[in-house]
Amino acid sequence: MGQNLGKKVQSFEKKTLDDFKKVHIYLKCNIGDLYFFIKFINSEYEVHRELNLNFSFHKNSSNKLKDKNTQILGEAISKCKNLQQLALCLNQNEIGIPGVSSLVDGIADCQNLNKIKLEIGRNNIGYAGTQYIGQALSRCANLEILDINLNSSFVGMGATFLGNTLKNYKKLNILTLILCDNFISDQDAANLGFSLGKCQNLKELYVDLSKNLVQDGAIGLGTGLGNCFQLLNLTIILYNNNISTNGASGFLNGLQNCTKLENLNIGLNSNKIESDGVQNFGSHLLRMPNLKNLYLDLSQKIFEQVAKSHLIIENQNFMQHPTLEQKNYLLRRRYHANLAVKLAIKN
Repeated sequence: MGQNLGKKVQSFEKKTLDDFKKVHIYLKCNIGDLYFFIKFINSEYEVHRELNLNFSFHKNSSNKLKDKNTQILGEAISKCKNLQQLALCLNQNEIGIPGVSSLVDGIADCQNLNKIKLEIGRNNIGYAGTQYIGQALSRCANLEILDINLNSSFVGMGATFLGNTLKNYKKLNILTLILCDNFISDQDAANLGFSLGKCQNLKELYVDLSKNLVQDGAIGLGTGLGNCFQLLNLTIILYNNNISTNGASGFLNGLQNCTKLENLNIGLNSNKIESDGVQNFGSHLLRMPNLKNLYLDLSQKIFEQVAKSHLIIENQNFMQHPTLEQKNYLLRRRYHANLAVKLAIKN
């Protein structure tokens, strides 16, 4: 491994300033991590147009970034005045509020950014840090694509705070929010949905709220998302919550206002949806006249054998859809009668 690292170092030293206009640095733990970190800190900032930096570490690594390191990184990024695209992976470090606030302040100084991907999951961000991320990045006036991964970062009510900042992203049309395993409450999920509904330019949205505390707040989430009238592609992952049949039905009912939707992916598996409510779900989606691709996962541990007959009724509803054709019907028996419905574009 030492020989390989030596070759990489020699190759890296030969790079010219033109080579730095697009920098892709992928770091794994242990040997070489600090070298590349320092190399970026000492690089010619003004030549960077696109940065792809990965400073993630294995769970048991001793070489994790802390607040001080992250503050230095933020200061360095702030000097990249010509930066247009940034992908920064900082998963599984020891970053807290001081570090993340300095980091996103530095990113926000790059006013030419139109695309940001920030993966900072499994850190100690908390609700205050989440709010700061939303506030700071909204200062990037030209931002069109935003991807934030905050899984397992103690977000909690920060989902509401983050949502409140989204209306300030005037040019945003593609948004990804990965907020799984974050103790996000029923009310915070609903609040996030209503805030997303104010993002009128969104064309593509991916939200992962799996492994949280969502119940009937799913109704508010769906109602809010129903106000995203320009959406073409929507993925909502809600598995491993406590969503009831009523909550799931209300969620789907809210989405029916997204009449421009072409691709819809919904994960409602491992909730508390009972089989006797499944037959109503299809009617909510019939009002999406442009829907071409649908994947709806309703796998539940509590379904009984009667779920099969209800799903058949459900499929009859879907078959009335003007642009959808049933391509695949899968009845899984991993628990009682788990099921998933997959519908695809009509040939």
